[in-house]
Amino acid sequence: MPFSDPKEGRISTLAQPIEPDYNYDPLFFKEVVPAAFRLENSIGSVMAKGAFDVTPGAPYDPNFDPISLVPEQYVLNSMAYVHANNQAEVDQVTQRLDREQAKQEIVEMDGGLGTLAVFVADVFDPIRFIIVLVVVLSSKQKRIVIVAAAFATVIVEAILYSIQVARTPGEGIPIGFLASLFVATIVFTIRWWRDILKEQEASVKTVLEAAFYKWKAKFSWLDVSDAKRLWALGKENRRLKKLLRLRALEEENTEMKKLLAEAMLDITMLKDINSKKY
Repeated sequence: MPFSDPKEGRISTLAQPIEPDYNYDPLFFKEVVPAAFRLENSIGSVMAKGAFDVTPGAPYDPNFDPISLVPEQYVLNSMAYVHANNQAEVDQVTQRLDREQAKQEIVEMDGGLGTLAVFVADVFDPIRFIIVLVVVLSSKQKRIVIVAAAFATVIVEAILYSIQVARTPGEGIPIGFLASLFVATIVFTIRWWRDILKEQEASVKTVLEAAFYKWKAKFSWLDVSDAKRLWALGKENRRLKKLLRLRALEEENTEMKKLLAEAMLDITMLKDINSKKY
């Protein structure tokens, strides 16, 4: 609502905050998630800030007092107006406050899903991921996960606080720390499995190299023709062993047939004796 500035004698066009409609149910993917990314994701916040910027419409005035133009509902955010040099910049700050508070209200309206959207926005923060990745890769100790999570949380929170005019210090630290801890745990786990696979690969390579040098020391005197002849002899040896096994099976089968025939003969004789007896 416009109001008169008693010092400058001009009309301000500061936007007034819109009263939230608590019966309104925001769409999760269309409204809540974008709002969470603009508030809690550093890249999304930077892009949102660029979209909200306007070109100042008046030259610099050394006697300009922006604090005197702060509306009553924005008194708690008066420090955001300190660097405003003219009316257009005051309006710009107010516009950003309105939009940031509107996004915050959309997230809060959705309750648990809003908190989930904030967590997702924190997890997919590129700056958070880069910080966590660099810190986790600097050490193999498990406690580096906590250090990386804390460091990334502080840095990202400082970035968000410097960009947003309506943000309070430490506002996003609890969920931000959980998101950083989640990312750090994933990075550390992937690195741990990678190290295990490298150790396994190194051990297998060592065994193969040892076997290679053992066989090389044993057969280094062979040339190509000798190796081919040795391979042919081995093949013939395997064929002969197979024939011997088949011959042994045939002999065993013949012996079994003989024993079976004798058993059948004994059974026949016993039947004849029993029939004559009765």
